[in-house]
Amino acid sequence: MLVKSFIRRGDRVADIGTDHALLPVYLVESGISSSVIASDIGSGPLDSGRKTAAAAGVSDKIRFVQAPGLTGIVPGEADTFVIAGMGGETISGIIEQCPWSLSEGNRFILQPQSKVRELMEFCGNAGLQVQDAGIIRDAGRMYIAFSCALGQTGEGFIKEVFKLLREKRDPLLEEYKAHMQEKLRKRLSGLQTSFHCDSAETERICMEIEEINSL
Repeated sequence: MLVKSFIRRGDRVADIGTDHALLPVYLVESGISSSVIASDIGSGPLDSGRKTAAAAGVSDKIRFVQAPGLTGIVPGEADTFVIAGMGGETISGIIEQCPWSLSEGNRFILQPQSKVRELMEFCGNAGLQVQDAGIIRDAGRMYIAFSCALGQTGEGFIKEVFKLLREKRDPLLEEYKAHMQEKLRKRLSGLQTSFHCDSAETERICMEIEEINSL
């Protein structure tokens, strides 16, 4: 999992939407974190997570919390929030709902499944600065993940993410950009063939496709 590489030894991690708690178990088993919070809105995933932790013999090092987003986290008990496998707008809403999380010293590790641009725009507007980023391919699909914290972003959050990916020579960068453009072209085609074509939205998408070339 790409997000693992962004977690530093000693980070106090809260895994939001933990599902089967695979990440928390890995972190405590490997000694990267002495304890981890595993949070999920559903009781089913948490029950699975508890079984995973019990089988690994690390139940005493993972605190399981059933709550939406960050609402079950006590401010100050974690400094690294992993939010992966959700839509970008959902991730933005989770952070926005708990503004205390946007504090000095806290860090976010995010892997959106969709609405990537919207999430990056939110991060920039929230005063977050990208620290690391990468692209992975999983089950035939590509995903981007990045870590960020409060800071100054010179060129804008989106440009800084792709600048970092270029500097790291990410092997999937150009393919991912082409993938982004193809998704936009499909949206554009659908708009152009609809009975009520939104000219402003059409123009915005065209500009976005061109902007990706410069990233």
